Amino acid sequence: MRDLGVYTKKLTLPHDLYAFFAEKYPEHAYFWMAIANDEKHHAQFLEDIQSKNTEVNEKLLNTRQVQNSIDHVKSISKKLESGEEFTILQAVSAAINIENSIVEMNFFKPFDLSPEDVLKSIETIRTETKGHYKKMKDLKDSLR
Repeated sequence: MRDLGVYTKKLTLPHDLYAFFAEKYPEHAYFWMAIANDEKHHAQFLEDIQSKNTEVNEKLLNTRQVQNSIDHVKSISKKLESGEEFTILQAVSAAINIENSIVEMNFFKPFDLSPEDVLKSIETIRTETKGHYKKMKDLKDSLR
């Protein structure tokens, strides 16, 4: 089975970014940490299924697209680390793009050959990701 490290990293980096947002915007800390914790669980899930050698449709793995998304998150993190001004509205907009990219790239499609218990977990993650997107859109609307 192919190494899914890039897929795991795609979910780990948003966790770190959202945890940073929780510190930077304490008035929304609970919001950001709840989503960050979900992302951490999603990444742990991917590590678990890789350790179990779960079947993956390697033809559907799009590591280039995932890597581009990782690079985008890293660029945001670098801006924040350098002290560049980043408003709460910019943070929410960036997070919306990150969550939407997971949905639009059919991030979990390569795992559709997995056993039933894995598929149920993947469906839960898909639902949570869509929920993150909606919560972020709602927060963005409330900030305007």
